[in-house]
Amino acid sequence: MDLKENNLDCYQKGLIVNENSISLTKDFDKDMKTTCKIHIDGDLQKIVLNDENLLKQIAEIAKLPGIVGEVLGLPDIHYGYGFPIGSVVAFDMDDKDSIIAPGGVGYDINCGVRALTTNLNLENIRGKEEEVAQDLFDNIPSGLGIEKIISQFKNTTNVSIKELNCMLDEGLEYLVRIGAISRDNLEFTENNGKLKGDSKLVSQKAKGKGSIQLASLGSGNHYLEIQYVSEIYEEANCRSFRN
Repeated sequence: MDLKENNLDCYQKGLIVNENSISLTKDFDKDMKTTCKIHIDGDLQKIVLNDENLLKQIAEIAKLPGIVGEVLGLPDIHYGYGFPIGSVVAFDMDDKDSIIAPGGVGYDINCGVRALTTNLNLENIRGKEEEVAQDLFDNIPSGLGIEKIISQFKNTTNVSIKELNCMLDEGLEYLVRIGAISRDNLEFTENNGKLKGDSKLVSQKAKGKGSIQLASLGSGNHYLEIQYVSEIYEEANCRSFRN
């Protein structure tokens, strides 16, 4: 690929473009402790090569203490909070100067994937797509801000520390207890919606940040979409997703 076609004359140094990857050598930034390799091909390479902020950001990761091996970029890589979203990096915990960076790709609520089934057919919402989308937007807050579950079921606009501690200690079991969700939800959630933890070990500052995100979709790269099943290949496995 001709980097001049991508307006990257100033970034040619230290960039190696192959058919299926883009590599950043230490010539890209003299302070890098290791190299970076983004696994990407085709037209997506042009997008990455034209994103100066992304290239600088992944190079910054390579400067961190205790880093092990290459910094890797996945095909969906894009500019993030601290690390690029879609980057992979390992640190040596036996290195006294090494770090743990939970906020590298953002610290907002529940970054993960979950599928929920409904009892609707495509015919139920055909022609009503905009109306359904607006209802979802109105009832599921995105970004930062507490809105729904607790205020709806506890008649309050703010989550108390006691309620927050219950959620931290009990997980989804607390939401079952106050009637916010049905018990069936536990069966279809990893670890039944609870990980071992102790709210006493969480700082007040962290609780303050977390409380304003409760019952929201989160921010940044988080989204919700509706899909329909057009074809079933393994009926038994499909039925296991019914909730």
